[in-house]
Amino acid sequence: MHLFATRGASPELCIGAAQDADDCESVQFISGMALDADDDAQLVLSYGVNDCEAKLARLPMAAVWRMPRPLAGETGNI
Repeated sequence: MHLFATRGASPELCIGAAQDADDCESVQFISGMALDADDDAQLVLSYGVNDCEAKLARLPMAAVWRMPRPLAGETGNI
């Protein structure tokens, strides 16, 4: 019995470096996420950079919902 199944995935997420928004650090990992307490249209991400720094980023929920793409063999909404 399957209660949950992966139906889609997003492309690789790049959180731009402070000095260049188009530059992804070589190591980034999301360690937590929550809706912004003051603005539920924003997702707050806690993440690590190069195993040296901890940072926070905000991502609009509208962008989050546009990210997933169906996996092979899946159709319809994710």
